[in-house]
Amino acid sequence: MRIEEEDVVVTDPPIGYKMRRMRDIVGGKQEKIAIELGVTQQCISEWERSASIKKTTLDKYAKAIGVTSEAIINFDERAPMQFFTNCTNSGHNANNGPFNNNNVSPELIEMLEKFLN
Repeated sequence: MRIEEEDVVVTDPPIGYKMRRMRDIVGGKQEKIAIELGVTQQCISEWERSASIKKTTLDKYAKAIGVTSEAIINFDERAPMQFFTNCTNSGHNANNGPFNNNNVSPELIEMLEKFLN
């Protein structure tokens, strides 16, 4: 769910939670983002705990971590699990499916491990 009123973004789960999770996934540090945006690390921490945020602030934060604000707004932790569930429920098995050891790149495995931890 997404609500934008008067340039304020509110989501469920809270936008701050989504911001923090996205930062965790891309490996960003609050201190580095704060320096880039000219604010304090405490300010970044407050944003990441907030239920709402100005769209302009979200845009700057997203750019600092290398994603779009839409990616943060639409972030859903369940998406990768739903993807894998759909693949395994569609008749693929470990020997001939798209996720056997011969088809999965180390980069994909690393990304998913970061995402799921």
